[in-house]
Amino acid sequence: MASPTPKAADGKPDLSGLWANYCQAGDRMVLCLPEIAVPIPGLIVFLSERNASYRQVYTDGRALPEELNPAWNGYSTGRWEGDTLVVETTGFVDGQWLDRSGSPLTSSARMTERFRRPNYGTLEIELTVDDPKAYTKPWSIQLKQSILLDSDLLDYICLENEKDAAHLVGK
Repeated sequence: MASPTPKAADGKPDLSGLWANYCQAGDRMVLCLPEIAVPIPGLIVFLSERNASYRQVYTDGRALPEELNPAWNGYSTGRWEGDTLVVETTGFVDGQWLDRSGSPLTSSARMTERFRRPNYGTLEIELTVDDPKAYTKPWSIQLKQSILLDSDLLDYICLENEKDAAHLVGK
């Protein structure tokens, strides 16, 4: 039997921790989705080893902006629905890939992530992509991550000592 979900001071599930980012139903590493969450009142920060990147999710009730500068990780707001953190993200840079297969993500995309921590060692994420410039209809995937104990967040920079780009077809 799994240990119960830890709770934050406000009674919501504590999502902090270092989470294993296993590749299931698409390679999430290319999109740089979360591996660790740091709670700050009104803000959740996701830190990623890959390219030492971060994502900010505002949980203070603000709406997604109408006009924004495109960014690799987009612009995110979050809200709690019971024990599920729901994150909406827009404002992506055009021409990104969602996975190593080249599944596109455009500036028209809206992503919805639903984070649940059903027990101590498990983080479940439902990811829905609605991108009318790239897909005929919205689609979803389910992901499951396991907590990594006794581990550190390390730098991983994709281009450090990179030797493959010169061999890519179409370059």
